[in-house]
Amino acid sequence: MIREEVDGTARRTLTRTAQLLSALRLDGPLLVGLALIALYGQIVLYSSSGGDWGAVARGTTRLAIGAALMLVCAQLKPGFLRRISPWLYILGFVLLVIVDLVGYIGKGAQRWLDLGFVRFQPSEIMKLAEASSLPAAVKVWLCLELLGTSAAFPVAQHDAILGIPVAG
Repeated sequence: MIREEVDGTARRTLTRTAQLLSALRLDGPLLVGLALIALYGQIVLYSSSGGDWGAVARGTTRLAIGAALMLVCAQLKPGFLRRISPWLYILGFVLLVIVDLVGYIGKGAQRWLDLGFVRFQPSEIMKLAEASSLPAAVKVWLCLELLGTSAAFPVAQHDAILGIPVAG
C-alpha cells in the first residue's frame, strides 16, 4: 500500500488497484458497475440466443473493443476535448447528411453507414458532439444574451443613442 498526502494534513492509503485506476484515469465504482451490466448483458445474450456460444464470443469481442476505446478516451485531456468538440459536431452533421443520401437501411430505418468492415450510426457521434459542445454553446448564448439585454434596456428606456453602440 502507498500513502498519499491529501491537503498536507490528512493521509490516504492507496491500494495497487486504486493506483492503477488513478493512473488510467478511471473511476473504480463506475467501472465495476459497467462490468456488472456487461456481464448481465452477456448472460441475457446467451439465454436469448438459445445457448449459442458464437453469439456470446462476438458480443465479448465487441465489449473488448468498447473497453479499449473507453481506455483511450479516458486518457484524453478535457482541454483537448473542448477544442475538438466543434469539429466533432461538424463531422457528425456531415455524416448524418451522408446517411440521408446513401445510408444503409437496417430494420426498416435508414440510419446506418456501411463502411464494409463495420456498420455504425453517425447519430452516436452526434450524441457525443452535442454533449461536449453544449457548454461552449451555452457560454456563447449567455454572452449574446447579456449583450442583447444590455442593448435592449437602454432602447426600451428610449435611450437609443446609448443602445446602438452597446449592440454594435
